[in-house]
Amino acid sequence: HIGCKVLFTARSEEVLSGEMESRKNFPVGFLKEDEAWSLFTKMAGDYVEDNELKEVARDVAKECAGLPVSIVTVARALRNKGIREWKDALEQLRRPSSSNFKDVQPAAFKAIELSYNKLGRDDLKNIFLLIGYTAISSIHDLLMCGMGLGLFQGIKRMEAARARVYTLVYKLKASCMLLEHGSKNEHWFSMHDVVRDVAIAIATREQNVLTMR
Repeated sequence: HIGCKVLFTARSEEVLSGEMESRKNFPVGFLKEDEAWSLFTKMAGDYVEDNELKEVARDVAKECAGLPVSIVTVARALRNKGIREWKDALEQLRRPSSSNFKDVQPAAFKAIELSYNKLGRDDLKNIFLLIGYTAISSIHDLLMCGMGLGLFQGIKRMEAARARVYTLVYKLKASCMLLEHGSKNEHWFSMHDVVRDVAIAIATREQNVLTMR
């Protein structure tokens, strides 16, 4: 229709220019330091303004390199944690990245990997990886695959397994490792594509998972 435009977004300019044949491309910049800190404190909680935490918290926020997905996942992972965990997280974020995905920036990979490690529980980690490498987006499919793979140890009844799945998905959403589905329907969920790439990398390394695109 006259006057209408189509907007594409992609992590690779080659996709826009080469595959989509877009005519005009422009970069979306990183968050400025004050914007990044504002988002970080919103997700981690105002307690990071405490004198004991503020300096290390600001350093952690800087390591996220202005990337919203990194800021959100790291801030949620460290919410209500003590000063020692904050310092340990800072050290982890400063280490060289093990990312081998050309479209995943090292800062994002390290941030999401840190958030994954902070999940703690094996069942939570396994469900996160399962969603990542299978692209499952519904409670029903997650329940079926999780039961088939034996991820719910000690659970034999379907009703109990369903309750466990809802609980795990809720925890992943609270950690910002999963996103709310557009319809706000609790039976559905989604995963940020950058988070999914990191999940696939971790699953490949830790569980010898093979995936096809």
